[in-house]
Amino acid sequence: LSKGALPFFYKSLRNFLICGLILAILFQAMHGINYRRTSAIAELKLDTEEDLTFEDYCACLRWAYAGMIEARSHLGEDYNGVAHMDNSFENNAVYACSLLDKFSEKYDIPLTRNYVRAKPVSLSHYWSYTYIVGMYDPFLGEANINTDYIDINEFPITICHELCHAKGYASETDCNILASLACCSSTRADFRYAGYFWIFWNIYYVTAEIAEETGQIMPEYVYTTEMEAVYRDERASRLYWNQIDEEVEALKEKFNIDITETSSNVNDAFLKSNGEESGVATYEVPDSVYVRFYLTHIAGAEDA
Repeated sequence: LSKGALPFFYKSLRNFLICGLILAILFQAMHGINYRRTSAIAELKLDTEEDLTFEDYCACLRWAYAGMIEARSHLGEDYNGVAHMDNSFENNAVYACSLLDKFSEKYDIPLTRNYVRAKPVSLSHYWSYTYIVGMYDPFLGEANINTDYIDINEFPITICHELCHAKGYASETDCNILASLACCSSTRADFRYAGYFWIFWNIYYVTAEIAEETGQIMPEYVYTTEMEAVYRDERASRLYWNQIDEEVEALKEKFNIDITETSSNVNDAFLKSNGEESGVATYEVPDSVYVRFYLTHIAGAEDA
């Protein structure tokens, strides 16, 4: 200590704290402050307390089903009958950015119009062990995307979700709402398919539950022949994630570490530390949001 160790440790700690403070300020400026902004639900004027009926849910479900089947019919298939994205990663990333700009302009959503780069992650296969398919880097302003398996039903939502973070929204709920609705508005069938697919399954089981409770007849969309193509896409996705689960289980047995669970716990703590009281549950979108969007912006426009 008498020969300079104490000043050395003091200066090292001081420099460490200064770097930490700078990083904290950057994080708050680039991402953290956006947890406190007006929600996408409010911006879309969907924050009403008006009760929704079973007929409202059925109408929205019919809209989502029709959009999903129409979009799927325009997609090519591989030899297994599974649909895939129409363009390269870079083209999809650029298109997703412009799609969000167009959607935000149409509905007056305050997303920044700046171009945001989305890039693939080289170690995507191992990243899948965490079940994370995308992550926004607030320090570099980049949307990092898992490309180990580019799922036709999930990839467009994922890339739009991460770009929404980069364009000003921190809430996972807000980003999922904006990503799915923007995809539905796309002129490209692969993006539309993902958006309508997301909304269809988001409200299907809720609608079925309401039908059971009220004794009404539930539309049996899931048994139509048009759904067979959708189920093929879903099975392909499940096969991939089942393989990931097997690899994660093997690592758990060898090292006694559950990577997927650990990742979920860390993400949950991160979200709660930023004021998201529900933690990872904030990824879920209230089913009523899509029904209200349909009634306000789709059915209303059709009636007009």
